Amino acid sequence: MSGEAARMVSHSAIYGAGNIARKIVAFIMLPIYTRYLTPADYGAVELFTLLLSVVEVFFGMRMGQALFRYYFAADGKTERDEVVTTVLAVGAGVSALGAMAVAGFSEPLARVLFGEALYVHLIPLVGLLLVTQGVEDFGLNFIRAHQRPGLFLALSLGKLALQVSLNLYLVVWLELHVAGVVLGNVLSSGAIALFGVGYTLRYTRLRPSRRHLRVLLAFSYPFWISGLFQIYISFGDRYFLRVFTDMAQVGIYALAYRFGFLLVEFTWGTFANIWDTQRYRILERGDAREIYQMTFQYFALFTILMGLGIAMFVGDVIHVMAAPAFWPAADIAPVLVLAYILYVWTLFSNFGLLLAEKTRKLAIASGITAVVISVGYLALIPLLGALGAALATLIALSVELTWVHAQARREYDMGLPWARVLSALALAVVLYAIAEAGPTELVWSLLLRGALVGVFLVAVLFSPLLPAEQRGLVRSLIRRPARLRGVAG
Repeated sequence: MSGEAARMVSHSAIYGAGNIARKIVAFIMLPIYTRYLTPADYGAVELFTLLLSVVEVFFGMRMGQALFRYYFAADGKTERDEVVTTVLAVGAGVSALGAMAVAGFSEPLARVLFGEALYVHLIPLVGLLLVTQGVEDFGLNFIRAHQRPGLFLALSLGKLALQVSLNLYLVVWLELHVAGVVLGNVLSSGAIALFGVGYTLRYTRLRPSRRHLRVLLAFSYPFWISGLFQIYISFGDRYFLRVFTDMAQVGIYALAYRFGFLLVEFTWGTFANIWDTQRYRILERGDAREIYQMTFQYFALFTILMGLGIAMFVGDVIHVMAAPAFWPAADIAPVLVLAYILYVWTLFSNFGLLLAEKTRKLAIASGITAVVISVGYLALIPLLGALGAALATLIALSVELTWVHAQARREYDMGLPWARVLSALALAVVLYAIAEAGPTELVWSLLLRGALVGVFLVAVLFSPLLPAEQRGLVRSLIRRPARLRGVAG
């Protein structure tokens, strides 16, 4: 492991901890939410999340990838300042327009979401959150581009503490229920957004550029189109569930979906914070393909291990943390975890399209996925309810991975080791099936599931799932972790 690789691992771990801190509040608050909110309340919160996500596609800051792509390609500080300023100005201005549009159409939006004029007074707060969240994300992206992982982590932990405190005060103490959740998000996001803007302006001279605006928009507009499809793919099932079932089913499904998102945050959310920049630098090396292959192999095995761990113990976690009305989510979560393992592999596989600046094909991929998932919703939700929605997601994300990998490979073939990765995934599925067929008594079930996760780890370390050289390195580092420092040097 080179010094650069060790640095990448170190920064990735710090960024990952920050990302987890920003996202884990939903899990920390689960015992509170599931006792102070009914399943219908929880479903309403999820539908507000759907509204924010849809509006963000049209009016949000979809220029994160463009910021990284052109910030590091810039020739000197002046050009970097032009890129940063242009991204901030366009994103904040468009988000503000979106917030005004949301506030102006509060009642029609409420009727579309809930079937009647419920929570109309909260709709403008969702518009405000569109602005604060967009500016917050921009500031954190600039900190990542500045390569300040410590500051990123500090801000993320600060937001976690602030958001938990606000939710306890607003939801538990003041008993504001759904309104307390929404208001807590606005206040915590706004605080981090203000800091991010201040930090950016400290290091950046305001230099908006029409020339860079054209380049940035040309690169980013497919992400807006793709984003619309992705929001539909990720949240459209809630709307279909409300139409074909009821709000309680939406709340149960939303809880199960949290565990799919948890996998993304623990894997890609951790990894992408450093990989978004490093993958372009690695391209300049003569052994780039070997590095991509090794990195994907480790990343894929890590996602499988995380997914297996979540699927094995999600039932126990939900039974401990949630009220009985939410327990059916335990049967749905493993299917969504499997679906999102495939999704994060798609995000790794699309590098060839980003490199060739053919982001339009990512939008096409999302459109194909949206069509497939729509057919799945209509066919499976009326028959199977929330489980049908999860199966439709799994099928659609499988199609997306297959199509994106085939298209990206035409532009730049990383030679990813799919045979080993898919064999490891199949092993994990078999081990999960064995656990499900095993004892249901808590102690014996936990022992069996822990042992089966151990079997997967042994298979990784002692079977051809990893090349012999890499197996030896991993076993050596496990036996003597202190050697990591020497390897990194």
